[in-house]
Amino acid sequence: MISFERPPCYRSYLLRFREVQSESAEFQTTWYFYLEDPDTGDHFTFSGLDALISFLNSQLGCAESSPPGRAV
Repeated sequence: MISFERPPCYRSYLLRFREVQSESAEFQTTWYFYLEDPDTGDHFTFSGLDALISFLNSQLGCAESSPPGRAV
């Protein structure tokens, strides 16, 4: 039988993302990502994939006593 020092962590998020194209001559594309915690209604906004992945990685070591942090 497996014994845990703390209960396993579980989080769920609704993910939305959108593409924004600049109006400059290069027509650069930027992606914006939005997470919503359905339990609390908290929203998290990220201005790129790297920031989103960094936030999700930080949640992998979550503990019940520490709610998710805000990220930009």
